[in-house]
Amino acid sequence: MADRFQYLYFSIVPATGWTAAVRGTEIDPYVLIVPDAGDVQFRLTVPGADSPQFDARQWVENVAEIHRMKRRKVFPATCGDFSGYHVQFETDNEWFSAWALHHGERYVDAAYHCPMEVRGRDNDVVREMLASLRVMPDG
Repeated sequence: MADRFQYLYFSIVPATGWTAAVRGTEIDPYVLIVPDAGDVQFRLTVPGADSPQFDARQWVENVAEIHRMKRRKVFPATCGDFSGYHVQFETDNEWFSAWALHHGERYVDAAYHCPMEVRGRDNDVVREMLASLRVMPDG
């Protein structure tokens, strides 16, 4: 694994051969982690400065309930210092694996998506990166 990547109040260790960078806009930034092949995306998003303020635990529960209403299976998840829920689903010929996570009042929305033909290829790598997710001490 590479060096720890730090952003706002969390850090994560990108897998070997994967690169992390801040993308998006000033109002709506996110961390994008991609493999050298560039054929998939693993994105971590935190609430922006203009986002409504939510209780982090309630936000995670709300996200899980939305997926349940769409008849998706929702699983409890622990990812490093964060906990919440994990869901997987197919849409528009793409495979999504998503996590709604919180630690205290901090929350992270993590989403991996790829073309259906590579579905499952990066499961172990993504799990390893998520296991490295940490809250920054001064974040």
